[in-house]
Amino acid sequence: MQTAKRKVLLLLCALALAMACAGTIALYRPSVAAAADPSFTLNGSSHTIVTIDPWEISEGEAEWGVLKINSFRATADGYSGGIVYTTKWLYSHTPVREGAYEYAFEYTGGKYVLSEKNRGGNTYIPVNGLVISLTDKDEKWESAAEGAALGKNVVFPDYAGAIEIHGTGTSDKVADKTVRIGIDKINGRRDENQAVYYNSEWGSQTKQNEFGAEIKCSLQEDGSFEIVEVRNVRDTEMSTIGARDFVLSIHGSRRVLLGNDLVARVGDRVELTGMKFVDLNKSASHKLTAKNPTKPVKDTDLDDLNGNIPFPGYRAENYLIYYDKNYDKSGNPGSAKFSNFTGCNEWGYEILVRKTSSGDAYPIEGVIESHAKQIDNLLSEGESFILSGNGTAETFLTANALNGAKVSIDKDGVVSITTTPDSYVTTAVARFATVNEKLQSAVDAKYKLNANVNELWNDYRSSASSLIGEPEDTADSATLYGYAKKIAGQEAEEVIDNVTLADFYGSYLEVLNLCYRIESLSYQAPAVMSIAAWHRPVIGKETSVEGIRETLELFKKVNFNTVYLETFWNGYTMTADSEYVDYHIEFKDCDYSPYDDYLSAFIGEAHKLGIEVHAWVEDFFVGYEGYEESNILTGQLPNSDEPAPDAAERSGWVITDYQGNQYTQFEGGKYKFIDPSNPDVREFLIGYYRELLTNYDLDGINLDYIRYPVQNGYGYSADNKNVPYDHGYSEYAAKKFLAEQGYAENQQTLAKLKRDLNKGTSFVWNELYDEWTQFKIRQINEFVEEIHGLVKEVEAERAADADAYTSTDIIMSTSVFPDSDVVTKKCQDWEYWFKQGWIEVATPMAYYENANTVTQKIAAMIAKLDNISYNYGGIAPYFMGLNPYEEVVQAVAALNGGSFGTVIFDSKTILNSPEAVEYLSNGIYGNSAILPHKSIDKLLSAFAEEMKSRKELYSISGEKAEAWDAALDALAKMPFSTAEEIMAIRSEVYRIQTNARDYASGYAVTRIAEEMENLNEVLDVKLSRWYIDNGEWIPADGLRPDQVAPSPDPDPEPTPDPDPEPEREGCRGCGGSFAAASGTAAIVLVGFAVFCVVRRMRRAGK
Repeated sequence: MQTAKRKVLLLLCALALAMACAGTIALYRPSVAAAADPSFTLNGSSHTIVTIDPWEISEGEAEWGVLKINSFRATADGYSGGIVYTTKWLYSHTPVREGAYEYAFEYTGGKYVLSEKNRGGNTYIPVNGLVISLTDKDEKWESAAEGAALGKNVVFPDYAGAIEIHGTGTSDKVADKTVRIGIDKINGRRDENQAVYYNSEWGSQTKQNEFGAEIKCSLQEDGSFEIVEVRNVRDTEMSTIGARDFVLSIHGSRRVLLGNDLVARVGDRVELTGMKFVDLNKSASHKLTAKNPTKPVKDTDLDDLNGNIPFPGYRAENYLIYYDKNYDKSGNPGSAKFSNFTGCNEWGYEILVRKTSSGDAYPIEGVIESHAKQIDNLLSEGESFILSGNGTAETFLTANALNGAKVSIDKDGVVSITTTPDSYVTTAVARFATVNEKLQSAVDAKYKLNANVNELWNDYRSSASSLIGEPEDTADSATLYGYAKKIAGQEAEEVIDNVTLADFYGSYLEVLNLCYRIESLSYQAPAVMSIAAWHRPVIGKETSVEGIRETLELFKKVNFNTVYLETFWNGYTMTADSEYVDYHIEFKDCDYSPYDDYLSAFIGEAHKLGIEVHAWVEDFFVGYEGYEESNILTGQLPNSDEPAPDAAERSGWVITDYQGNQYTQFEGGKYKFIDPSNPDVREFLIGYYRELLTNYDLDGINLDYIRYPVQNGYGYSADNKNVPYDHGYSEYAAKKFLAEQGYAENQQTLAKLKRDLNKGTSFVWNELYDEWTQFKIRQINEFVEEIHGLVKEVEAERAADADAYTSTDIIMSTSVFPDSDVVTKKCQDWEYWFKQGWIEVATPMAYYENANTVTQKIAAMIAKLDNISYNYGGIAPYFMGLNPYEEVVQAVAALNGGSFGTVIFDSKTILNSPEAVEYLSNGIYGNSAILPHKSIDKLLSAFAEEMKSRKELYSISGEKAEAWDAALDALAKMPFSTAEEIMAIRSEVYRIQTNARDYASGYAVTRIAEEMENLNEVLDVKLSRWYIDNGEWIPADGLRPDQVAPSPDPDPEPTPDPDPEPEREGCRGCGGSFAAASGTAAIVLVGFAVFCVVRRMRRAGK
């Protein structure tokens, strides 16, 4: 697929990759020695490339993967032949090079255009262009012009722009010249070897980890930029970003330059090149694919995941489609399940345009009215149309969709979107009106909102109104309307200044932020809900009890009731005196007095705040490349230099891929896994987990990496997709597997296994590979069962010493991806574990950018497991690099999917994003919640108190208030030790739900019904757990005992008519048994059974 990106020599891509991977070695020196064809053709003459961007760092000293730079060199000296300079070169100009013939190319109009020829070096390097420097004179030098051939057509990295640092010359390591750093991305997650530009649109902080370096630049009154802050690698404080600031955050080889006082110092002047700090008058275009399609644009445009039917709305990958009143989606079965006008799915974006041109003549013109993932309908008045895009077209729409922006479609089908300052004003005004209307509706509907909702709302509304201003405001008004007029005046005089633009755009972003705050107030979480996060101990911050308290107090601000604390990670433990595992090297010297170590301190302080702590353990993942190995891999005793008794055996614990590599290829990094098939490995981990659960007052254990490394079957590398890729190999695993397959003892070797997995002349997995995969799945299943057995043993031991623990119960949970292919790709059959009853809580990792996908994935998982376990949906907007408000959106999405709560991945969301903290604490996490997995007595007692506290909200008073309190108090006191008693509790909850009008009216009835429905869902799981824990049911064997239909009574007694005014005492006196239920209670139970079926169908998305 061709894209509007730069095309240059194939060797440049290979060289750029080689350079990027060399960032943490002591000597950084690019080379083309490995290039298959280090040559190119220019003006018909062949030339050889000897290097690309030749700068080097030497005499470095590596410390935790971070270079300490003693010297730096960027020069062309020593190279004879052609050199290519790109934006990766650290200067804006090529070096002086005597005798050099240089060509500078800019990419414009879809091709490279020769912009300059120069002799002797010092040639300007265009951003998104390149310079070719030759030592031998090209015969056609004098006549070289546009269109000079650069050889093979391949994609060259596209830069969003660059910053140029004009240094003060105080460093003796870098020459006093303009240093340039190319920008890979604007406002997005910083990936490996990237330089990312962040402005206040991203938020107040970059929210990136400590493994990059950052410089913060501020706009001065004279319109120039100056470096005001430098953050070194491994500094934990994140850079803050104001309306007049931007931050450049760099990972990879270039980060060492910023973090070693080489090229960036406070006070240096900075210039943006190839981009604007604020660009309000933007115009972008994209080619239209189709207009009102009635069939697939191409015959191959079929959705193979849904029966090879046409894609919904006929919108395939990267398509941009126009829909208006003449569009008919009824003929497309893929569109039928979507209620929006186009019938397109959520994997795209749509804009609704009010048409301003007449008829069907081109150009078709209009103004954007609204934009969203899916637009419900056309405008009810006037002419309108919808543009719907996927892939590159989606990016085009989301980047330019502002209410009020102008849209034009020419006769060639080119769609252009043009924004102006007025577009931003229109967007801000419309958004402000929408969120206020939404919050007012929530207040009217009697949702339990933030206790300070009125005060906060007034503050936010007042601030936003002041920033927006009025249409009559003059150009000297510091409002959006005023700034827009001032900018219009400057445009007329061609004297626009960055300060005015920054102030206008900053005000616009602050209005949007205030709108997010207002909208966040409109959400209410259920009274019964898990609010949690996965938390990795913070290096450099949580070095004392005070540091831990500071973290936990922030967690409490967003009402966390659970923390999944990373206790076993990178092969280390957060405990001081383990008999199995080294204390984590970053924390072993810290003082947590009066506690013994980090883990005991965290548990103790968390419990004081009413927060549960579950040990998040990484099971078979025990190390990664570049990180000091723990004693698990070195074979030593924990926290000692002495060898362990089993040191020799441990050398065989690490599994490899088919090619023999220990490090994984398709994980988040280069990881090492130990062998799940090895009983010594499993015994070691079980012993360590017993130590954790016995010696520490943990509330649960959360299993992560409870699987094999990713195996793709094929695709070992991007360059050779036909090379096999599989993982899990060891001598022990081979022997165990081949023995099960009936191989003779002398044939049970790793070499034999690898040979027999492929008996063809070219590699093709055979039938034995399927058996091998099933073998690995069994190893994981067996280990999960062993952990379950351990948990039950320790629970019994805790019960005998109950005073030593907050709770004798240990919640066993697991972090799994909800996708169905994890069974074959990771040998992780989580459905089997749950249906054996081993896992009490599911924390599915629903890590997706699209909130609708979060809902669908969680709903699909719940449909498989139904009422076997509690589901707390894992979400990761921060990790995915999304807007902080997506934390709210995805939390709501998880609940819509049927989850009983959420787990945020990870706690950096709370620690590093003040916007996310405010949005969450305002609404969806604005009230404390009751943990669903709490014991029934604690659950009901807390629920009753919570619902009694809502009498004023629900306008319940007088005798109805007394009846309401009495009903809830009675509910809280009901017995719960048998299945029949739990069913009776559910019956009573359903009775309160269906008789809510006895206590309240209007919207309050609906709110009561919602809370009771959610509580009954939780109680349904508790009934399942009762049957499982008491050995009366294994879900895999069939229906739950209470769901099995009894044999029909040959002569059944007729059901008596209900008593119109049943005695409440009589209902309580039924003993909670279905068999004893009669009269009204029997009718309630029959109705409740129907409710259960309907409710489960809804949760399953049916």
